[in-house]
Amino acid sequence: MGLGHVIRSLALAHMLKEEFECIFLIRTPSSYLSEEILKVCNEMIELPHPQSDLEEAELLSQQYLGSQAIIILDGYHFDTAYQQILKKNTAWMVCIDDIHKYHFISDLLINHAPGIASDSYSGEAYTSYYLGMDYSLLRPPFLKAAATPRSFNQIDTAFICFGGADSNNITLKCLKALAQQNWVQKVHIVLGGANNNKAEIVEFLSDQEVLEVSIHQKLSAQEMVEVMSQCQLGIVPASSILYEVICVQMMIISGYYVDNQKQVYKGFNQLGLLTGIGDFNTFSDFQQVFDQIKTQNFSSVLDRQHRQLYGQSKANFLEIFKNIDVPKQSPLTYRRAEIKDLQLYFDWANETGVRQQSLNQTSIAIEDHSNWFRNKLQNENSILYLFYMGQEAVGQVRFEIEDATAIINYSLDVNMRGKGLGKRMLKLAMQTIMKESIGEINAFSGVVKKDNIPSRKIFEKLEFIISQEKLIQGTPCLVFINKIPK
Repeated sequence: MGLGHVIRSLALAHMLKEEFECIFLIRTPSSYLSEEILKVCNEMIELPHPQSDLEEAELLSQQYLGSQAIIILDGYHFDTAYQQILKKNTAWMVCIDDIHKYHFISDLLINHAPGIASDSYSGEAYTSYYLGMDYSLLRPPFLKAAATPRSFNQIDTAFICFGGADSNNITLKCLKALAQQNWVQKVHIVLGGANNNKAEIVEFLSDQEVLEVSIHQKLSAQEMVEVMSQCQLGIVPASSILYEVICVQMMIISGYYVDNQKQVYKGFNQLGLLTGIGDFNTFSDFQQVFDQIKTQNFSSVLDRQHRQLYGQSKANFLEIFKNIDVPKQSPLTYRRAEIKDLQLYFDWANETGVRQQSLNQTSIAIEDHSNWFRNKLQNENSILYLFYMGQEAVGQVRFEIEDATAIINYSLDVNMRGKGLGKRMLKLAMQTIMKESIGEINAFSGVVKKDNIPSRKIFEKLEFIISQEKLIQGTPCLVFINKIPK
């Protein structure tokens, strides 16, 4: 997935997270992208690099999907063969696509490009199409900006952004063109995480005195809106960033530099929302287009932009996804742990992911585990629940009762992660221990490593609050608590 695919997938997750558990699967994200993903989604799963794309599809199908899953694909390697593998083991499949290059077997297909029609696609008879700007994939700060009309009478500040890599350094090309003018004084440049041109841009800036230039990287959606709002002119390609500058509303110079941007460019150009220049790679007559921008009626263009992206896509997507007929989730069952479960608990405790999130990451010896497990089964203040889906053990929750507080420890089988089971399992365990009236319990508590975002989100979903932050064995940790009303 390229940066634009990640951004628009996150936009959809933003819209759906009130009603759905959202889990993001991605290969080797940067630390910045990981942070952005975990701000929105319940969990992020980093996928290994496969030998082939179809090998990855098999991995997804076997480990992460099932009859309750809606899988959303956004990227150019999710072709027909890839979809066929996933379709065998998932309830519903959704594809976000803007190149209509291969046959689709997905249940839903989303393309928010203006002017696109379903006859551009080859799909199954059952495939439903959600096309055009009523289904714009925009993050909340941009939806909010789109709802507020904007006006200005002059242009003195420009915005330039060419996505994640900008391998042809079109940013510098546009910056040089602006430096030859005398009507723009300030420029805000946003560089993507994969952009390797910063040194060349900085070198050019050191030799010119015309423009005051600010270079930004790793901006959140809100920070991006704040930077854009300082600008009256945007120079951007017809990618996800174009939708965002239209939301903020400014005079726009746009074109394309790869084929998949051509449809978006054509649609917005025909609507009169931008000044089009065609192929950024070959275009050179910036003077002509700057002169054209200055003579336009700013108010008229801004008004058209405001009326096109008015922020209703969230309601549209919620209605679509809530009406998807997904089978009910399989029930979780549970029982108290017994001595026969010793080996299962040992295997879970030594699993790599569990050890990484433990305060003591050293592997556990079977003798030490055996003594510990037997002691816990005999201790009346230790309550161990083992959870199943059907005949398959999926995870465990342990409570240690101290001073009327039930301290939580839990883990999931490695093959059960990424299915939204953590929250369900903890909630059922908490309800069960209260029904069993095991001693006096007036609060639940859990300790989570500060960087364990998935566990933090589970506790927050269950209405725990952070009571303190402290170092435990040199590791920053958060103590969550949920007090039981008297």
